[in-house]
Parts: sequence; structure tokens; C-alpha cells
Amino acid sequence: MTKWILILTLIVALHPVSAPAVDGVVEINQACATSGCFAGDSAGLPVEIGGAAGRSYRLTSDVVVPDHSTHGISITTHDVRIDLNGFSIIGTACVGATSSACRPVTPGSGKGIIVLDPLNTPGTWVSNGSVVGMGSEGVDVGVSSRVTDIGARWNGANGIETSGDSTASRCKATENGNMGFSVQDGGLVEDSTAFGNVGFGLSLFSGAGYRGNVISGNTAGTVGNGGGGGGVNAGGNVCNGSTTCP
Repeated sequence: MTKWILILTLIVALHPVSAPAVDGVVEINQACATSGCFAGDSAGLPVEIGGAAGRSYRLTSDVVVPDHSTHGISITTHDVRIDLNGFSIIGTACVGATSSACRPVTPGSGKGIIVLDPLNTPGTWVSNGSVVGMGSEGVDVGVSSRVTDIGARWNGANGIETSGDSTASRCKATENGNMGFSVQDGGLVEDSTAFGNVGFGLSLFSGAGYRGNVISGNTAGTVGNGGGGGGVNAGGNVCNGSTTCP
């Protein structure tokens, strides 16, 4: 009996499996990503969320992405919630970095969190952590989604990108290789910060809005035209130290 206990212990140690927490939330971490974190997720990155294991997920460690062409987490089902739980999805070049020098010189295709079919996969909610040093976008979600309390910095393209009827709240997009936020029609950016991005701080389609944001030091300007119109100033914004915003 002791022999079999030892064998089973060794198997578990060599093949970490992420199990649902007590509250039913499925865990994602660096260890389980190597072998597959749950049903439907293949070994290695990206961690693939297709709904077979549930719709609520939580990071329990940083997830380090090995190169600029690999996604961290990919989503193919609706109404998924991902709580980064204070952790980061981070490109390997930016681990321990203290400046944007780790940002890709040439943008790649890898994104921190991506909804693969954004127009037909609604309801993603990403919250509470950071996405750093991806080859392309930090966070790229579909329609009717929410991004809250996320720091997106040093990514090769846009920090945070949302499709129609989505909201980004209390986020920070800092020193990304293109726009800080890219927001399509019906979307909203509120109570957020866009600083030091290579493109505009906010790139808005005509039907999008922004309020209560601080936008400064972005190379292309504060608020740009994302698809005809440049969005609607709903008040309370500060652009390069002035309350006068586009």
C-alpha cells in the first residue's frame, strides 16, 4: 500500500492539475499551463478557455509568455470571467524590467488575453491585474464585455482593445507601442489613465464615449479618430493637464 501511495504522489507532483477552488472558480497558473490547466486546454500556452471547465477563472500565479508570437489566454466561448487576482500575464523579456525598453521593437502577433471571434463571443470580463510586454495587444475582448482594474503596459500594439458595447473602467494603459485604448462603437472608457503611448491615448469610434479619464504624454495625441468621429467627451476628462479635451 505504501508503494502505491508513493507512486500516486509522484504522478501528482509531475503532472500538476488546476482544480476548481471551493467557490467553483477554476485556477490558472504557470505550472498547470505546461500540461493543460483543465478540460479542453491543450498543454502549453495559450491557456484555452472554451467553456468545458466552466466560465469563471482565477490566476494563482503570474503567467510568463515565452515570445512575442504566443497568446497568454485565448477565449472561444461567451460570458467568461477572468480574475487576474493581482497577478500578471507577462512577456518573458519584461520579467523584472523597470522600463519600456523590454517592449517589442517590432510588434508580434501574441496577445495577453484574446477573444478569438470578438463579434460573436460576447460577455467577457477581465479584471484585477496586469498584462505586460505582449507582442501585440495586452487585452483584446469582444462585444458587450468589461475590462476593469487592469494595467496594460509595454505591449507591442494597443494596451486595451474592445469591440462594440464594451466598457473599460479604472484601467491604466502605459507606454504601449500603439494606442492606449482602442474602443469601438457603443463602448466607454471611464476613470482610466492613458500615459506615454506611441499612438493616441484613446482611439475612439464615433459611437464611443469617454469620461473621467487622465490622458497625457501620448505621442500621437490625446484622443484620436478610431473609425469616423473620435467619440464623445462625456465630461470630467483631463488632457495633458487641461480640462479641455477633444
